[in-house]
Amino acid sequence: MSKRKGVHPSRDGKTVGITLRIDQSLLEAYDKVAARANIIDLERGGRGKLTTQDVMRHRLASAPAVRRKGESDV
Repeated sequence: MSKRKGVHPSRDGKTVGITLRIDQSLLEAYDKVAARANIIDLERGGRGKLTTQDVMRHRLASAPAVRRKGESDV
């Protein structure tokens, strides 16, 4: 899936677009995390307006801990 992001004028005055390629599954995962982070923000009395940084912070906080080699659950 391609998503167009940002339009910038070139030196000669013509418009040049930038196209980003985003994997569909990644976009769906982002939407799910964004929706959950938005709900949590509203529950905490927020405005429900989140930035990408807020969403990623929520995703990192809710991700399972990464274990290093040799560590156990004990």
